[in-house]
Amino acid sequence: MSSDNYQEEITLLIRQLKRPNFRFIIVRFNHYSVVTRVKQDLLTRFPDRPLVSHDCSSVSYEDIQDSFTKLENGFVCLDNFDSVLGELVTYSDNPANDRESTRRRNITSQLNLRRDFLAKHPNAFLLFVFARGEEKQLRAMMEQMPDMWSFRSLVLDVEVMTTAQESPAGGFEATRSIPEESVIANSSALRQRIEELREELDTVAPDSALALSLYPRLVEELEAAGMYAEAIRYAQQWEAYVDDAKRAHVLVKIGDLYTKIGKLTEALGVFERAYTIDVEQGNLLRQGLLSERIGSVLTERGNLSGAMEEYKRYLDISLKLLEQSPDDADLKNRLAISYAKLGGTHSSLGNLAKALEFFEQYSTLERELHAAYPDNVGFKNGLAISYAKLGETHSSLGNLAKALEFFEIQTKLFEELHRAYPDNVGFKNGLAISYSKLGETHSSLGNLAKALEFFEQYSTLKRELHAAYPDNVGFKNGLAISYSKLGETHSSLGNLAKALEFFEQYSTLERELHAAYPDNVGFKNGLAISYAKLGETHSSLGNLAKALEFFEQYSTLERELHAAYPDNVGFKNGLAISYAKLAQIAASENDKIIWFQKAEILWSELATSFPAYMNFQKFLDIVQKDLRNLED
Repeated sequence: MSSDNYQEEITLLIRQLKRPNFRFIIVRFNHYSVVTRVKQDLLTRFPDRPLVSHDCSSVSYEDIQDSFTKLENGFVCLDNFDSVLGELVTYSDNPANDRESTRRRNITSQLNLRRDFLAKHPNAFLLFVFARGEEKQLRAMMEQMPDMWSFRSLVLDVEVMTTAQESPAGGFEATRSIPEESVIANSSALRQRIEELREELDTVAPDSALALSLYPRLVEELEAAGMYAEAIRYAQQWEAYVDDAKRAHVLVKIGDLYTKIGKLTEALGVFERAYTIDVEQGNLLRQGLLSERIGSVLTERGNLSGAMEEYKRYLDISLKLLEQSPDDADLKNRLAISYAKLGGTHSSLGNLAKALEFFEQYSTLERELHAAYPDNVGFKNGLAISYAKLGETHSSLGNLAKALEFFEIQTKLFEELHRAYPDNVGFKNGLAISYSKLGETHSSLGNLAKALEFFEQYSTLKRELHAAYPDNVGFKNGLAISYSKLGETHSSLGNLAKALEFFEQYSTLERELHAAYPDNVGFKNGLAISYAKLGETHSSLGNLAKALEFFEQYSTLERELHAAYPDNVGFKNGLAISYAKLAQIAASENDKIIWFQKAEILWSELATSFPAYMNFQKFLDIVQKDLRNLED
């Protein structure tokens, strides 16, 4: 595949589809975002031509043919077509596996046998195939559909660059903001598509084939717009009308949406339901993916021992699948991610030496993937991320010089990617984050002037990204975080007036994000943190009344977050911190004691429930010492 060739390939596709003839088109891609982009471009370019999607991991051939013959000059998209290529691997003596093999074979064999019948209809078939094991895939298509293959109109090989990679979960920091990669696109075109899909769905029976093709598209668009609550409602309607073969897939989507809005109990329940279905159906690949998701939710709830068990299961499944298909690069990458997850959990438990072992295994696999597929920018991006994890662990171990080496390698890789693909926003964003890592390390080393230099480069790239993509709130949130970093560094340098300017810019952006997306708990937490920064700075400047005002706003938001999501350890910890801040700024000794006691209760509960989190005991010791000093 050529790199970053989406525009070139989509232009070729549009040209091919201008005339209303039968078309058989194979779209091979390296990232699932391509599927959505192609469909959106088709709907934009051909608004009068209907588009229907089927997921080949669950649909029958009869459903596909029924949709195709009912359309007139439309598009039938067969998603996950790679799932029907080759024989079904049997993992247990389950009769469902035989039925599944038959269903898959029917799709390819019937498409081949019915070629002439289908060609009488002026529609286009688009087969979406995830590109892995290229020679095996092409050979399987030629062997299983020789007539259809010879009739093909077009084969597209689409490659895009993204920074999308699962990252290991870390521990709970005293003040956490949402990941900078969070992306919500909210444009007028997107809102118009959502309204059109809603209206179309209202005109059809909720259990009809058309409705079942509309639900996933509407859910996807609502998620892209950050409208998570509504996306969940439509996904639940979708789930009510699918069969068991499709249900687990829909449940995973619902669980992901619950996770995004902080409803961890609901997410866990949904993921566990999906896991049970996949065990019954013998779907080992998705069992692994669900173990990873369950582990992530348990991590967020503070249940690190439970998360560890899930990540071990993910590792075992990844090893088993890779043993059966040793040349499958995607499975090797999944194994790498399982090592990263285990590394992150051991890091949170304070087992830094063990965490380092897993991150080294993670990095080794990413190096092998990059060496074997040097033109695959996704693997090069994964390698850069692995160096970041090694750097973070060495930093936690106090090996700051070693951490700096890894962050410098990470930065070098992202600089190469950004130079090679200057229009790729993912690599530009990755480079920005690597500058932030360098800034943090130099700050820890006491090189504040050097840290400031890197944070300024970080902020410059974030401003450029936000200016170029103002609807991308992930970039807006990243810019806010960069202002926070600049504020912290100027504060350490003693430039309190300058620090205050940056913290005010940070808070302004977080207020705008929270106002636009009130259901996004990350933005609400980010706003709370910005109030804490403003309070600390005003306190240092001697503006105690102003400091108290901001600490009260900080505490109010943390109370709301803890009340809404009591299972989230980070929010409980944040509330304790807010009480400690209020105690420090309180005018009377009695008020100080009251706030310190509130913080003591929360940290005592956290230290008892989660002894592996060493910071909780440390915070408890500090607040108890403050109380003793006051009481003496």
